[in-house]
Amino acid sequence: MIRHPAPLRRAVVAPAFLAASALLSAPAALACAFHDYVPRPALTDELAMSETVLLARPDAGAPFRFIPQEALRGGVQEVDLPYLVDSGTRRRLSANPEDHVLFIRPDDYGAWERSVYVDGDVRALLERLVAEIEREGYVSLERRVEIFGPLIESEHPVLQALALREADQLPYELMRLLPPPSDVGAQIAALRQPTAAQTHPIRLLLLGLSEDPAARAYLRAALVSAAGTGNTRNLGALAAAYVQSAGPEAVDEIARAFFEAPGGPRDGQAEPLIEALAIHGQQGDPATTAAIHHRVAGLLQSQPELLAPVARQFGGRADFTFADLAAGLLARGAVRSLEARNSAEEYVQRARRVASDAFLSD
Repeated sequence: MIRHPAPLRRAVVAPAFLAASALLSAPAALACAFHDYVPRPALTDELAMSETVLLARPDAGAPFRFIPQEALRGGVQEVDLPYLVDSGTRRRLSANPEDHVLFIRPDDYGAWERSVYVDGDVRALLERLVAEIEREGYVSLERRVEIFGPLIESEHPVLQALALREADQLPYELMRLLPPPSDVGAQIAALRQPTAAQTHPIRLLLLGLSEDPAARAYLRAALVSAAGTGNTRNLGALAAAYVQSAGPEAVDEIARAFFEAPGGPRDGQAEPLIEALAIHGQQGDPATTAAIHHRVAGLLQSQPELLAPVARQFGGRADFTFADLAAGLLARGAVRSLEARNSAEEYVQRARRVASDAFLSD
């Protein structure tokens, strides 16, 4: 993740939680925290990191070769852009002489990267972003909500794709300020398209913002299916979206379907589910937060090994609600696995340090 100079800065650089870690890292409350791959940075980040941003077209004398035509940042350079112009792009650019392809180099000593096709609408967005970067040095996270929120359901495919990438990188508390999807059916249809897989986590989270009963029904059905099949793909985003939509009811259902079912959660399921609960444990409404704390405390009593993901996910967010319970379980010898013991001990120690620092500062 890119660190921002904006007031609401991301807590960590890593875009995904470290499920196997026994130590307490600080997981990011981001849509992309739910990916099982490293997502591409947002375009605003790439533009801010690139001293030179070029618009290119095919070389008139060598139509399969890109040459720079204009610079949105920096100056036009005589550079070798190591990409061939494919036939489809060449035909499209030939028919639209004002269009270009965007090239960026986030690391000014690294390789050039081909970005997006630039028509008039995309160019207007790029110029707006570059102007703000030149003026402020970056595009704040709050401004990204304002700029890209209205574009999430744009009929322009490039603008929509860019908006989804931006939303995917937002802290969860800001992601919730995005407009809920007006066409729930279109979001659900996209979730069924394998070619749109990289947008599935953020589309799930956006569904969680909708008050349309169809959105909640879809999320519930998908969660029940995952409990039955053992599926882990996008499970964290799915659980977070369902809790956002259904509140305490969703918390109870997650506990029953996954943790209280015979055999408990399948391999790899506990971590993303606990992560979703930890996010809402901090950012949910009072009733949802209370339901999370009640349910997680009960689960720890019956399944002490859950201390490992609880310590990572709640402790990583400086939520020490379960520190006394963890200390008691450790003292009774109820925690058997080394991973869970190490995580729980670190969680308890951190809670005590925080409490001591708070006492001394009073």
